[in-house]
Amino acid sequence: MGLPASSKTFKSPDYKLLSFFHRSRDGWKAKAQQRNVRIKRLTNEVAAVRESRRKWKKTARVYKSRIAELEKELEEQKRGPC
Repeated sequence: MGLPASSKTFKSPDYKLLSFFHRSRDGWKAKAQQRNVRIKRLTNEVAAVRESRRKWKKTARVYKSRIAELEKELEEQKRGPC
């Protein structure tokens, strides 16, 4: 009803299969390591961009409030002494 319990048999000699499987394994391991390095770099870059954006927003808020204070002072000065 199903497949035989024995493992798959190959027609190629074992020494050729062994070198092929080793190269294949080494290839996918190297690609996986390269992907992990790239993922790590991109993750760090995203974190740096988020931190930079947070700092700029904080700076913008500070200057926005300072501008509001100066505009209020200017309006008071325009009205003159009462």
